[in-house]
Amino acid sequence: MHLVGSVEGKHAIIIDDIIDTAGTLTEAAKSLKEHGALSVQCFATHGLFSGKAFDNIRRSDINKIIITNSIPAQSGEEELGDKIVRLSVAPILAEAIFRIQTRTSVSSLFSIPKN
Repeated sequence: MHLVGSVEGKHAIIIDDIIDTAGTLTEAAKSLKEHGALSVQCFATHGLFSGKAFDNIRRSDINKIIITNSIPAQSGEEELGDKIVRLSVAPILAEAIFRIQTRTSVSSLFSIPKN
């Protein structure tokens, strides 16, 4: 794994679409810490967590994983304690459905306002 840039003395953030076995994620976190990152936070849309994912995460340098509840919680996830946080997708889905029904923009729901 090759790191581009400097993370020394910084809080690192890893963003991904899905966490499966967490192998690549934990290796990336290890590399970030070896290069001086103060902490490693991970954000992913889907937490699949198959195979040895929980063991990989438990032994990793990851401080926190934040995922959505787009995939139901897996047995064993509770063992990670406060190392993992699940956020509900319900509010954004409800708003999207409302906008479809009222024929208003759904894409603006996902755009960043320009100041």
